[in-house]
Amino acid sequence: MEKYSLDYSKWKHIAEQEKAEEEDEIWRSEKEHPGQTITLQDVYAKEIGQQKPMDKLQQLKIKMAVEAYESRRPPDTIMHHYWIKEAGDTDAIGEYFPSENEYNGAPVYYNKNGLVMTREAHKSSASGEHTYSWVIGSLSDRRPLYGVRSDDLSVPTLGWQAFTAPEPVPVIRYYTKTAAARTFKERGNRAFQRRDWKDAESWYTQALNCGMDASEYAEPYAMLLSNRSETRMKLQQFRGAADDADDALRYIKTLGPLLGGPDGEPTRQLRQKSVLRLARALQAMGRMSEAMRLLHHERRNYPDCPEVHRLAEATKLALRSVGRGTPSQSQGEQATLGVNSEEGKRVMSYVAMISDDLQKQVANLKLRGGLGDFNFPADVIDILSKFEYVLVKAQAVEGDCFESLQTLLRTNGVLRCLLQVVLAQWQTSLDGRFVDMFKLPGLSAVANVFALLCDNCPENLRVAADEAHCFLAMLSGCNCKVEQVLCERLVCMAASIWDHYKPQVVETAQLHSIVVERSAFYLSQAVLVEDNVNPVAGPDSPMLSSSSQEQAALLLLEFIAQGGRIKKRALRGLMPELVGQPGRSRGFLSAQQPAVRTLGELVARSAVDDPHLVSAEDVTQLLQAVQQRIQEGPVAATPEDQRTVIKDPSGETMTFVDLATWEGSERSCRYTALLLEVVANAMEYKIFKERDLEKEGYEVAFMKGHGLGIVVPMIQAPPEFAMSALSCLVTISQTYMENVEKILSLSVIQALLGLPFPESKPMKSHLAKTLQSPLARKHVARILAQCSQSQAFMDIIQRHSEQCIKELVRLAVQLWDDGVSSLESFGDIMNVFHFISKHRPDALSNNLREAEMLHMLMRLSKATSHPASSLASAILDTLKKDRNFKTALRPIRKQYEDGYDPELELKLRQQEASQMPMTSAVK
Repeated sequence: MEKYSLDYSKWKHIAEQEKAEEEDEIWRSEKEHPGQTITLQDVYAKEIGQQKPMDKLQQLKIKMAVEAYESRRPPDTIMHHYWIKEAGDTDAIGEYFPSENEYNGAPVYYNKNGLVMTREAHKSSASGEHTYSWVIGSLSDRRPLYGVRSDDLSVPTLGWQAFTAPEPVPVIRYYTKTAAARTFKERGNRAFQRRDWKDAESWYTQALNCGMDASEYAEPYAMLLSNRSETRMKLQQFRGAADDADDALRYIKTLGPLLGGPDGEPTRQLRQKSVLRLARALQAMGRMSEAMRLLHHERRNYPDCPEVHRLAEATKLALRSVGRGTPSQSQGEQATLGVNSEEGKRVMSYVAMISDDLQKQVANLKLRGGLGDFNFPADVIDILSKFEYVLVKAQAVEGDCFESLQTLLRTNGVLRCLLQVVLAQWQTSLDGRFVDMFKLPGLSAVANVFALLCDNCPENLRVAADEAHCFLAMLSGCNCKVEQVLCERLVCMAASIWDHYKPQVVETAQLHSIVVERSAFYLSQAVLVEDNVNPVAGPDSPMLSSSSQEQAALLLLEFIAQGGRIKKRALRGLMPELVGQPGRSRGFLSAQQPAVRTLGELVARSAVDDPHLVSAEDVTQLLQAVQQRIQEGPVAATPEDQRTVIKDPSGETMTFVDLATWEGSERSCRYTALLLEVVANAMEYKIFKERDLEKEGYEVAFMKGHGLGIVVPMIQAPPEFAMSALSCLVTISQTYMENVEKILSLSVIQALLGLPFPESKPMKSHLAKTLQSPLARKHVARILAQCSQSQAFMDIIQRHSEQCIKELVRLAVQLWDDGVSSLESFGDIMNVFHFISKHRPDALSNNLREAEMLHMLMRLSKATSHPASSLASAILDTLKKDRNFKTALRPIRKQYEDGYDPELELKLRQQEASQMPMTSAVK
């Protein structure tokens, strides 16, 4: 395994800076007190003394704030509830709410842990007078924990003492009725923002029950009622929503005439919201006439509010659909609505009739608990088919007929009724499940109608946006067995919701991010499907129209551009189709459409940056794709007499060609190198950096994809391929010794040491160019270090000692020149020399004659602080046993004994080199 060590040298300047600052402090202190010896402890003591006044000032501020809070407490007022935020006994912490019981003129307060806060009476034996105190304790154990003496009806915040509980004593916050209502309202707002409608309604109800004076706080009461009305609409409690909105308007009316200008704007906005909420609740209950009277009156109060006008027009349309109009409606308005003609009247009447039928059928299904069934009764399916037929026909007709139907079905409750079915299906068939829409015919019928109702209709899309996760889950359930038209409608609907209401979609998708991953997987199938692809072996989607495929691709790009969890989930869903599933010919990078290839390149580069996205199965598929691309590209283009084909010990075939001559598409070459980089980064991350339980699975996946047979021929390839190949070999070599033996059996060491490779028919090597990179040199050093302890490695050194030692010396010198960043890799190569000196000393002593390497060994043996010093000394001690080597080393050794400084010589040579051009110019 690779050993990761910290480079502490980068902290050296910080330590030196701190030391210099300490010395400056001592110098300044000595200057202030001449004749005295100042130590660092004296400086620290002085600093601590300077900080004490600041600490006392802070404590004084806290004390004053606490006393001010206590002084504002009304002593004779019974509080709504209390909150103990800190106490020595953790059971005492929490909110204390009043119960129905009273004791000594004050309520008994309970917390969720069963402790009570009570007002206790004490009779004086001398005077007979009663005094009081507040006690926190346990009734079941009859054990007081904390107490404070006070005759007040409200609980004091100061003066508490511990009885049987540990300190600190309680830190208490009191809440008046108004403060409690404000607190509960804020909690309700937070619950509403996280879409927890039941919790929000509960908090708003508690705020309303705090006992505020309604005459004094009419506007806050109206705001709470209006907020609860909106929450009850979300819960489909329409009668309660209408009552709350009506009560809110009644409280606002008690405020008198609304102020003009900025001062009255908040109240006007509150009233407008309450009017809209009351109108929607009346519509939901089918009380269209009442809603119309309300909106007709309020249009004069809010002439600039488009929502009021839109609701009024929708209510008119709903009334006309059942043969009723409004007295103020002119013939021109009726014609505009598209219902003045006999045909229009019949269509609207028919839609109104089947709307009533559908709502009755859904109500019956709800009573029987059948909204979540995979299929619905034939009557319901028949009604849904009628809706689909009418909407499709209206869509094909010019004019506003289709838009009028969308508005009508939103107003008369059909859209909301369908959403109720979708939410029930989410609970039973969608949430956390692998969805197959082909096996959910009832939901498919609902989805068809819902998607038509939302087509290019922002108002209806807004209803769907609140439950966007449900529709993404339905989209994820599309496959080749599902009808093409349903897939296209769901793609269009998902894209439209994202375009119009992106913040809401992001919010709900964050809570159910798995639907993003699964919908992204289907969208990847949708953009890859082609007419000429086998439907059995091809992508799992029916052939969609070009516009739907474009929408799918754009939606995927939007998911990725969003970033965060949505991006990560989308990329996970896209990774399986980066190169295509086994048995399929195309993935993103092989697609014919340029936009799809661009999407694939974006996915691949994201996988390079975040290897966590790559699964073990992806590693196998990526390796197979790399091999296929090479076979179809350079191997097919290279004549047989210019290829080298050998078999590894496992029987797998390895084909060697010069990838520098890759003819044809430059894009294909770039994509292949990119895929190999994805594999290399994923292997390194999963096996070394993440260290999870699945790391063995990645090693198995690499071998299953014939990884060694793919990367070994690439060692001699151009750097864009060789870097990733070397990275894979480094990772595999550090897993198990049997993998090292496999690497040795494939003659990798011969290639790294510049020997002809393969031996049977050597290929052109670009390794020298690759080794110009410091990272490549690190990889090679680590591979050599991992293999150097084997007998096979020593045999190679013995057979080709001159060439091997020459290449090892060159690599060692380069790593030495790389400096501190390659210190660990330099240690690896020194370990290689050390093993050779132990097992093949003659090969090393006979060929190690380079003066630069000998100087390096001498220098390291003298520098005892260097990590490789002991290795250098051991190497020299072994080699000195050879008389010829000792003779060759003698002049260098004498130089060091005479005080030779190679660093000084290097500086002088650099100075001479810099002065030579100047001297030539003078001549």
